[in-house]
Amino acid sequence: KYLDSLNRLTIQKNCPYYSEFIKTAFPHVLLILYFTYYSPAIVIDYPIAEPIEPQTTEDAERWEKENIGWRYFLFVKELKKLFDLQLVPEKFKPLFFKYHSYNLWDRFLFEMIASRIGIYTRNPRPDEGWEIILHIADLIDDPVVAKQIRISVYLAKELCSRYQALKQEVETISDDQKDKKERLQRELGTLHQKMLFILNEINRPIFEEGWAGKGYREKN
Repeated sequence: KYLDSLNRLTIQKNCPYYSEFIKTAFPHVLLILYFTYYSPAIVIDYPIAEPIEPQTTEDAERWEKENIGWRYFLFVKELKKLFDLQLVPEKFKPLFFKYHSYNLWDRFLFEMIASRIGIYTRNPRPDEGWEIILHIADLIDDPVVAKQIRISVYLAKELCSRYQALKQEVETISDDQKDKKERLQRELGTLHQKMLFILNEINRPIFEEGWAGKGYREKN
């Protein structure tokens, strides 16, 4: 809706990434960056940047239906593309990727793991999500944080692969191998509980609620 006041035909003609940008959660941000990077100044209507009202049940249903969660991933993917084009010339501080009360990469990790253990079933996250989380590491100017993100992705991906392989083995093993099947089921259950524990830890808030200067600080 933020693009309604712009000439869509002109945008499509002059931005080769338009069809990709509009699939993301914040296409207007990407288009503003693309067209105005070399401008000495830009005026943005303030309400566009204001937080939305508290989310309603209808909002949550619409977000699920439109798969907005995955469109957040796509936003990072296209932001990385702008960085590679040098339209975003510098890397970002880690706090640029603050999402509510925790880091955006933590949110992405949560969704990737959850969708592989049966929690996200309506809109499962494709494997491309792992690579997109690594894009965040490439976009951050803190090498320590970037390294932690990469390690977390590699470990989480390996853990999910182990879970999925074990689950498939349990589902395909013959009932004649009762003892082995029961052992694998126990192992799968234990692994599932460990992954739930990891999800709870990932989801633990580390920031005060707020944005910009309003309550925007790390917890002690």
